[in-house]
Amino acid sequence: HLKPFLRTSNVFWGKLDLTSVDQMDFTPQECDSLRLLPGDVLVCEGGDIGRTAVWSAELSECYYQNHLHRLRKKNAKVSPQYFAYWMQAGFQQFNLYSGHGNKTTIPNLSQSRLKEFTFPLPPLHEQQKIAAILFKIQQAIEMQESIIEHLQELKKATMQHVFTYGLRGEKTKETEIGKIPESWEVSLLGNLIEVKGGKRMPRGKQLIKEKTPYPYIRVTDFKDNSVDISQLMYVPLDIQPLIKQYIVNHQDIYISIAGTTGIVGIIPKELDGAQLTENAARLILLSSTPKQKYLMRFLDSEYGQRQMEAMTMKTSQPKLALARIKQIKIPLPSKEEQVEIANILEVIDKKIKLHKAKKESFQDLFKTMLNKLMTGEIRVRDLEVDVTEIQ
Repeated sequence: HLKPFLRTSNVFWGKLDLTSVDQMDFTPQECDSLRLLPGDVLVCEGGDIGRTAVWSAELSECYYQNHLHRLRKKNAKVSPQYFAYWMQAGFQQFNLYSGHGNKTTIPNLSQSRLKEFTFPLPPLHEQQKIAAILFKIQQAIEMQESIIEHLQELKKATMQHVFTYGLRGEKTKETEIGKIPESWEVSLLGNLIEVKGGKRMPRGKQLIKEKTPYPYIRVTDFKDNSVDISQLMYVPLDIQPLIKQYIVNHQDIYISIAGTTGIVGIIPKELDGAQLTENAARLILLSSTPKQKYLMRFLDSEYGQRQMEAMTMKTSQPKLALARIKQIKIPLPSKEEQVEIANILEVIDKKIKLHKAKKESFQDLFKTMLNKLMTGEIRVRDLEVDVTEIQ
């Protein structure tokens, strides 16, 4: 009697992820008691305790496992969707229920403690309007996530195509790195660049948050083939002379070489001369033969990443040696085609960045509205709001 059932891994704040639904055996008696009905509220007992979503009959038949609590309304005075959003506010913003989980072993939320929860209950029509507004914002977030996912797939497919067939419609030839256009050459990276490492802080010395003229770029600052400056740390003035030669400039390509290896990108101009972590290396172009952006794009592609993965020493702390970086094989089209390839991929990246920014804006809006609607700072009882989608 194999039946689909939901785990805690299927339940997220305000939504269900049904991309992977497991099956197991349920007796007829278990089917009667564990079958989900539209409007049932699912609350995670373990893991990220309290995480709550509403079952809306996405599957014709589905059940739930014992690490989920199923709540079913006893009367028509409560909207399940409103309650699910209240749980998110209560846990994530108001910190009302943080002490209700048992932390002695694996954190869990017992049924008895869940029954003790209290929550505000406005009139049903107001609950429904609150839930409908939050649902619309959540839909907008999910739409941006879908667009980002499709653009990332487009980028991957585009990289695969341009590094195999180029942009000129040429015949291809077989090389040690696979098919490439006939006019392209293959070169060792060491023939094109100089590789230099970064430097750790001296023993017993710490980076500081206070801004000095010497920003220190860590692997955690690498983001989107550039550097995220929002959490930069700085080298104290008295320490900088000890590591002053380990810098990067905006004509370099960075590459992570320890822990998570193979993260690549370009140093932004505003960080010219910044100090570089010992867990990364700088690639200094020896001439203008390979264009910086093209070279970075190839290293970031599946073909470049595959070579770096094969060269990485698999230890407790994976390590990509500087000497091995020089052995990476690079396909080289004409300078003009390099520029065109880099520009095509940059356009896709700009679109991804745009939609990531939109997603973040909607997420900020959701947090704000969740707070203001659940505290009554914004009242919606007299507004015309379509609530059909959440009923």
